[in-house]
Amino acid sequence: SYFTYVIKAKDRDSLARHLLENGIYSTLRYHPLHLNRIYRQTTITLPVSEQLNQVALSIPLHPALTNEDVDQVIYQIKKFYSI
Repeated sequence: SYFTYVIKAKDRDSLARHLLENGIYSTLRYHPLHLNRIYRQTTITLPVSEQLNQVALSIPLHPALTNEDVDQVIYQIKKFYSI
């Protein structure tokens, strides 16, 4: 079952705002578990997970997505990065 498509994005939060302003919902879906409050007593560091947490953005992926919707997501991401 495909339910999420994650990209690594520079200026992720700004990109997410740009997408939302243009009618495209995205999410910051996966927070590293070791950073959750319940695990605060641990001294474990997971630098790759922590770095990915800063750049990962889930963009739309669902059965109702049309080709035009996909084109719009691509267009808005390219527009944000002025590609």
